[in-house]
Formats: sequence, C-alpha cells, structure tokens
Amino acid sequence: MAKIEFVHLSEINEKDIIKLMNNEIVGKQLPLLVDGFSMDQCLEFLTAKKKMWDEHGYGPWAFIINGEFAGWGGLQPEQGEADFALVLHPDFWGWEKGFIIKPKILPLIE
Repeated sequence: MAKIEFVHLSEINEKDIIKLMNNEIVGKQLPLLVDGFSMDQCLEFLTAKKKMWDEHGYGPWAFIINGEFAGWGGLQPEQGEADFALVLHPDFWGWEKGFIIKPKILPLIE
C-alpha cells in the first residue's frame, strides 16, 4: 500500500519545488507563472507560505507519496476567505482520488 505524508514545504528541497513549478504541464495550470520559477522566487514563495501558517494557523502542505515529493496544496488565505490550492506533478494526477481531503484538510474546515 502507498504511503502518503504531509510535511511543511520548508522540509522540501528547493530544487524539487523549482522542478515542479517549472514543469511545462504544471505551468499551463498556473497562469501567474509566466517566465519560470527561479531560486529567488522559490525562497520568496517559501517565506510567503510560512507567513500564512504564522499569521492564520493554516497554509499549504507538501505531499510526499512513497518517499517522492508529489506536490503541494491546502487552504490559503485569499481576500479574507480560505482558498484551496493544489499543485501536483502530472505523474500523480488522478492518484488515489480524494487522498488530500481525508487526513489533513477536512479537520481544518469542519
């Protein structure tokens, strides 16, 4: 059986996050990412995501599936509301539908 872990984004190697965000297929789903995702942008991204946790008590998780970084997502504050973001590497699209809702996200919105 597959093992799914939820960890803070800060626990993921920046190069893995950059690789995900620069994936051509992923990029088509992220219209705000126009010119690629650099190390500087990654560090700003990680700082912003940590700030969400510090200020709101919630934010995105990194998803590890069978030891491999699969992507990130979760609730994020957006204009006074909680917005759900999900960015997965295409290799994990459709994998075990619904796995995110059950272990971590649902208790936060109940």
